[in-house]
Amino acid sequence: MQSDSLSKISSFIWNERIDSIVKEVLGSYASFLPCLTSDSYEAYSFDRNNFKYLQVDAYSDNYSNSDKTYSVVLRMNDHQISFNSEGGFYNAAVRVSMTHLLFVQYQVNLEKKCLTIIAYLYQDKVTS
Repeated sequence: MQSDSLSKISSFIWNERIDSIVKEVLGSYASFLPCLTSDSYEAYSFDRNNFKYLQVDAYSDNYSNSDKTYSVVLRMNDHQISFNSEGGFYNAAVRVSMTHLLFVQYQVNLEKKCLTIIAYLYQDKVTS
């Protein structure tokens, strides 16, 4: 007999809507973008310079420190992280396959009171 708590476990990483957008942009590499636990999310995809981008805005009461928290989460998932002091944002990268890198840029958005995460895939090697 299955307990009620086990039957309520979700198979979604962010939530159903956000997961579908993450998968639309990152495809089979979606699991390489760790979720930041938040109260709510907004997400969309957009195209720029021949790349498809994902933007996730993660809203929580503790948004002002969420960039530090997300840095820890990304480091635990083997992402290399740097901070752009001029722009006030973080850059992260991780190799997701022999041919692709996942790039993530994130920063606290004071105007929207959230952490804004932007991600895209870059194909740096072509296989024959």
